[in-house]
Amino acid sequence: NNVTLKIRNLKHKRPWQHVKDCIFGYLKATEYINNKKIMYSNWNFGSSNHKVDVEYVLKRSLDFFKNIKWKKVSSEFKENPNLELNSNKSRKLLEWRTKYSIEKLMSETLKDYEILLNKKFKKEELLKKFLDDIKFYCEK
Repeated sequence: NNVTLKIRNLKHKRPWQHVKDCIFGYLKATEYINNKKIMYSNWNFGSSNHKVDVEYVLKRSLDFFKNIKWKKVSSEFKENPNLELNSNKSRKLLEWRTKYSIEKLMSETLKDYEILLNKKFKKEELLKKFLDDIKFYCEK
């Protein structure tokens, strides 16, 4: 299509992860809370292993989607150049870890976007595909 992506802060690092890593964490937290009979607790699910800059993600995306147009733009907001999440509690109490490498999470994310953008599935088929993906992920 004719959309040009607006990209800011190419060198800023972010803790990238796949949504399945987060879902898996929340499932483990729910199980933990139910088993321990606690009322509530806060959890972070972030990978310290996948901190790469925006430029890396952009380049991988451009490799996958050859016809993407983009331009660098300035931001009116001050952004932290190095975001981090402390997920020590989740790792210790839930034994939670991300399952995907940065390469795998990029590949899976880009494939999912391709499916959505190209409308390869009907809505019901897409939901089933994503639920099957989550089930397969959790069984790994």
